[in-house]
Amino acid sequence: MTAMFRYVLVLLLLLCAGAGVGRLLLPTNETLALMYLRDQDYDEARKLFQKDFTVRGGTSATTIIPLANLYLQQGDVNAAILTVEAFLEQNPRHLEARKRIGTYYQFAQRPGDYLRNLERIVRLEPTRKNLEELASLYNYHSRHDDQIRVLRELTERFPEEPSHFVSLSQLLATRGHKGEGADVLLSMRREHLKAFTPATHRLLVELLLDSGRAEEAFEAARQRTIDYWVPLEALALADLLHYRGGPEWGWRFVTLMRERDPDSERILIKWTELAIQTGRSNEPYQLLLALKNQNRLPETAAHLLTELALADRKLDLAMEVARLTPPERLPGWLATQLAEQAVLNKRTDLAEGLVAHLGRPFLEQHPLLAAELALARNREGEARVWLGKAGRNLKEPAERMQLAQVLLRLQQVEEGMMVVEDLLGQPQLPTWMLRDLTGHMVAQKRAERGLALITALRRSDDRPEVQEAWALLAVHAGGREPEVMAWLASRTDANPGLLADIANVALDTKQSNLALAAARRLVAQAAGPEHRVILARAQLAAGHPVAALEQFRQIGKKLTREQAAIHGEALLAAWRQGHHDRKALGDWLQQSLAEAVGPERVEERRALAFVALESGFAELAQETFMALAATAAFDSPEVAQLGYLWGPRPGSRALDWLEARAETEQPDRKHGWLNMITDLGAPERVLTLVARYEETASVVDAHLRALSRLKKKPAIDQLLRRQVSRGLPVPRLDQLAAVAEAEELPETAALIYQKALEADGTHHLALQRLGYMAFFDGEWKKSVSLLQRYLRYHPDKANYEPHLYIAEVFWAQGELEQAKPYYLDALEKIAANPDKPYTVRVAKVRMLQRMGWVNESLKGYEDLLREKPDDLRVKADYVELLLARKKVEMAQNVMRKVGVR
Repeated sequence: MTAMFRYVLVLLLLLCAGAGVGRLLLPTNETLALMYLRDQDYDEARKLFQKDFTVRGGTSATTIIPLANLYLQQGDVNAAILTVEAFLEQNPRHLEARKRIGTYYQFAQRPGDYLRNLERIVRLEPTRKNLEELASLYNYHSRHDDQIRVLRELTERFPEEPSHFVSLSQLLATRGHKGEGADVLLSMRREHLKAFTPATHRLLVELLLDSGRAEEAFEAARQRTIDYWVPLEALALADLLHYRGGPEWGWRFVTLMRERDPDSERILIKWTELAIQTGRSNEPYQLLLALKNQNRLPETAAHLLTELALADRKLDLAMEVARLTPPERLPGWLATQLAEQAVLNKRTDLAEGLVAHLGRPFLEQHPLLAAELALARNREGEARVWLGKAGRNLKEPAERMQLAQVLLRLQQVEEGMMVVEDLLGQPQLPTWMLRDLTGHMVAQKRAERGLALITALRRSDDRPEVQEAWALLAVHAGGREPEVMAWLASRTDANPGLLADIANVALDTKQSNLALAAARRLVAQAAGPEHRVILARAQLAAGHPVAALEQFRQIGKKLTREQAAIHGEALLAAWRQGHHDRKALGDWLQQSLAEAVGPERVEERRALAFVALESGFAELAQETFMALAATAAFDSPEVAQLGYLWGPRPGSRALDWLEARAETEQPDRKHGWLNMITDLGAPERVLTLVARYEETASVVDAHLRALSRLKKKPAIDQLLRRQVSRGLPVPRLDQLAAVAEAEELPETAALIYQKALEADGTHHLALQRLGYMAFFDGEWKKSVSLLQRYLRYHPDKANYEPHLYIAEVFWAQGELEQAKPYYLDALEKIAANPDKPYTVRVAKVRMLQRMGWVNESLKGYEDLLREKPDDLRVKADYVELLLARKKVEMAQNVMRKVGVR
């Protein structure tokens, strides 16, 4: 017998005992049954209860309940249930029987009957316990609408219990009635504010947000922080407002939190995150930067400053701050972005620092990125190792795209382009990847191949991005201008970005009609300044500069440097076509020159000066070139351009400028400016200037040049002789001697060469020139001595002349045998030199004559006279030779040709 049965049995015995006492005087079947029950004669008791049940029709609870218990005791639950059910048919509001049969339904495992019976009990006795149980059973049976009804009743009957409100609210929310759920919690808050836990409050805010009541949600969260300030709970509410309501609501709430607790690192981080998302990054950027400069930046906020610096394109700052965050705490996406930026910007230093900071684990996780970083650090071997770790069997398109980039950078072009082409053949590629792949095809000059792949892709993928990729490749490939124009005309939905790309590429590839069509469409859709400039470029390319100028009139005065340059190009092109707007062109030149400051813009200023010169603004051009040449050397392009601009006879302003440059120049560099003054027709100015300068070699050279231009030979002679007296080195004496000879001052030249020879007894130039001078002066002995010394010390420097002059001296003295070796040496020198001008060939023939080589000399004279038949000296020598050979008739013929009879 189970414990339950014993309990029921004891209960029945007690009941029977009570009933027996009441009926001692009149023992009924019920009384007798109770007596048997007390004596534990359960069989007899059951028989009497059954008899009484039959006689009385199951209307007595005192009979039914003990009988049912006896059935239960004997294990006949169904009989017990039937007995009580029969009673309840007659007495449906009998509460005790209801409760009893509920227990029996549990024993019989009949949950449906138990639930229906409990529903009737609740109607009879809607206690808190009964309602809570009914709500629980409705939940078990997934009868949520009934559960909601019961929970509502609980909140109405027993409002003092806050858990009912929470349960009802949660159930309403799960059933999609979030607004009602929020209202329930608002009612609870009015009744049980102290029972509002953080979780309950989060639920209220969540339901208000989800039901579109963001303002109420914000107010509820704000009020909570006023009533109970717990930073962590407030942060949880901020997250709810952020992720459920949107960044703007989160920003408003976290701003209040910062006012409440400005020193909280957690709040600072959340505030910064939301500021970034809502476009208010400047304030936290400046705050975090100030904290960093004060060495007070929280480590937990360093990654946010890194992100902000990256967004601000301050890569150095981003890297510096990133190092403040331990690598394991630096968000992976941020570390990856830093690495990509270092690679993209070709920053070897930053790539080195990043690799050192992130360490091997990060690189192992991103081998392709590690390869790119190695390339950025100029470590090709290391990049190949990482490439090997990454492998080639990558499946994700983004990884394969990165693989292609690494291969291309490693100059493995064919393999890299194979990956690119394979990707281009795959459908449904992301838009960004299509653009990058198209860019690779263009960069590798494979637009035609890319066009073929995209054309094939178009057959199965009609996305606009594929169509646009085809159009761009077709423009890059060229030769399809009409086809692309027809395609463009059919695409009424072409966006400004695509139109701008097509126009720019068409301009670069000289497809002016396409460029103009795309640019016109572009401006019709979005007439921003940058788009009008594209149209202006297209109009310029098409030969319509006046139309291009109209675009700039629409833009106004605020132009970037590049835009201003195109504006100037249009002004100049219009000028060349005869549309002379002198004021506009002049204003543009003035403004452009005023803005083109700094050493990095010298070429721009020079180009503008040429434009000014071409368009008739000579004074402005001169001002610009003079400014460019203000610190330039005399032999610089800037000064040469000035000389071209001034012409052969510049005005006094130009000469004054040159004088000023000469005055401030170093002594050994003054000659350049002085020579310019001389060459520009003002040598007399040089004479005035040099009188104030020390007679350095460069100043003396400039002085001599000015004197030569003025044909002041005595002054030149005086200056040369004064210089010789100063004891100059031999190389300088050679220079001055050359000037003396050029100015036909032989005595002074001889004097200078003699000084050089005194300083260096083997000086080749002095021996040569003095020897020649002595020969022509008839000082044959001196000439032979000097020239023989010359040949002894400098045989490799000598040409045929010193040999000839020595031989001529001996020949003139009748010493032919002594002359012959020198003639032979001279002839050998002439034969060794491939360059044989007429004078050299004349000397050769005469030497052949002197040597007695008649036939050779006769032929030589004939060749010379055929070349120059009017050379009288050659004819005379020829006649002399003919007469010597007794060829009188031939000699007479030659003489008749020159008029001698």
